[in-house]
Amino acid sequence: MSGEGRARAACVCAGVAAGLLIVTPGSVAALAPDPTCDFPARPAANYRPTGDESPSRQTSGGAGTTVCEHTTGAQGMEPMLAVNRHGTLFMGIATDKGLYEQPGRLNGTSDNALLRSRDDGRTWQRIPLPGVIDASEGFPYIDPATDRLFVTSFSFDQTRCGQPVVHSDDEGATWSAAAAPPGCSPPTRGDWPKIFSGPFKGRPPGRSPTAVYECNFIPNDLVAASIGCWRSDDGGDHFEFTGLLPTINGLCRAGDVQGGTGATIVHGSGRVLSNGDVVVPLTVCGKPAVVLSTDEGRTWQGVATGGRSLGLEDVIALKEGFVLAITDHVWSENLAVDDHDNLYFAYVRDGVHLMVSRDGGRSWRHLGIVTPPGIVHAIVASVTSRGRGEVALTYYATPDRGDAVGAYGMNWRAWMTYSPNALAADPEFRSAPTSPESAPTMSASMPGCCTTDETFLEYTGVKFVSPTEIRGAFTRWTGKHLPELVLTKLSLPRPPATCRPIMLDIPRALRRVRVTANGRRLRVRGRRNHRYVIVDRRRYGSRRTVVVRVSGIDRWGHVRRRIHRYHGC
Repeated sequence: MSGEGRARAACVCAGVAAGLLIVTPGSVAALAPDPTCDFPARPAANYRPTGDESPSRQTSGGAGTTVCEHTTGAQGMEPMLAVNRHGTLFMGIATDKGLYEQPGRLNGTSDNALLRSRDDGRTWQRIPLPGVIDASEGFPYIDPATDRLFVTSFSFDQTRCGQPVVHSDDEGATWSAAAAPPGCSPPTRGDWPKIFSGPFKGRPPGRSPTAVYECNFIPNDLVAASIGCWRSDDGGDHFEFTGLLPTINGLCRAGDVQGGTGATIVHGSGRVLSNGDVVVPLTVCGKPAVVLSTDEGRTWQGVATGGRSLGLEDVIALKEGFVLAITDHVWSENLAVDDHDNLYFAYVRDGVHLMVSRDGGRSWRHLGIVTPPGIVHAIVASVTSRGRGEVALTYYATPDRGDAVGAYGMNWRAWMTYSPNALAADPEFRSAPTSPESAPTMSASMPGCCTTDETFLEYTGVKFVSPTEIRGAFTRWTGKHLPELVLTKLSLPRPPATCRPIMLDIPRALRRVRVTANGRRLRVRGRRNHRYVIVDRRRYGSRRTVVVRVSGIDRWGHVRRRIHRYHGC
């Protein structure tokens, strides 16, 4: 998947609220220069998917939405993005050495770093990572309940078993390593570790309010016959094997789901629903699917989405070149869940498709291609969501078909896409590249679309950071030894000047509820079957974001926390 095997091959707003204001995009005059943009911000165009395999259609709307990018100045590979509840950004992995240049990766003494920004990406600090973290498959992740920062990666360490997992509760000032990491029993050097977390099915067995999962290939360091998952019940210190996913690679099956032929099965990052159910996305030899677990990873059920991504049939039919097809099925952050357990599944085929599920992944609606119709190829799509139906995506895309083997002749740019409500009957999506056509992220002269002999591209990242801003993570090839890590920005229009108070509903099942707005406690009103708080945004000023935090105990004894962000006025 990552740097190891395929690099060699390729080198050939939020909340359930009554009385919410309707945000209507306003017209925009000439865009003012933005010091956090390396190129002038680009206006997004509005598109609507057709619900099938045909291209999206451009429509009016989306005025005021812009996209741009800004380099971090640091070299790195396989960009990922995480943001905590304080708005601190983390991007990785930063390194000045290629995949085959670090002898320390053989004994757990690698020299890699995580980038940290506390000023929304204007400046970055280089945070050293423990030597067990490899540059290949470096994966930062924030647990939404505890705000704990995790990092995992591939391991080439010959002195230890399994995959390294480290965590920090002070934004990277100090690190703790898992005493019993995943991948030791059964043993694996799998190079596709995916870490995620969420609530337990019942009462937490210990002090940690969340179960931490990591899934990976078993047993080898390339695409393997099996995929297994491990779970930690103590916040990431000790992992135990929960079981194998019901995947049979050679037969292209995932439980009862029959995939395509002759390709492979790859998993993305799983998601945990509010009831503790676990959902893991798969490409089953060119067919998008998910596996569901209602018992914290012990048993799994396969579910077909009905979609079709790229597979071996497309290579044989010369629809897709072999080198590019290696990257087409690379999935990581391609599954998202919003605040109401709606799921969003992104995959690529002639652009980026999006599926939605309102019943925990048991059935799916195909929205269609949500990217502009001029895109011929797209790779490594990521998706995130918040509120109810609000989604954002990042991906690389090109209008160029390229050569027959998918190795040359394509100018790639980083793209961002946003929808205010992907659950609508006829949803709209706003899209734009982060740079002008004259400044592609990866030029047509690059072999394999996104690879050199020292790095391989397999990730993008995307996160909501405020009511009007979304951040993405990419790499840009500049002619240096390694590409530079780049932060992108999608800016939404500010809301109208009117400033009515907001009524935010409290979930019925919560008890011992506490609600604060920018640290100030709010009064919970209403009766047991309908409780709410009033957020008066005028108290906080037009230049401030109002951060509302809701916490309480659910019927199973879990601590539930949700964060809602609104414009001050």
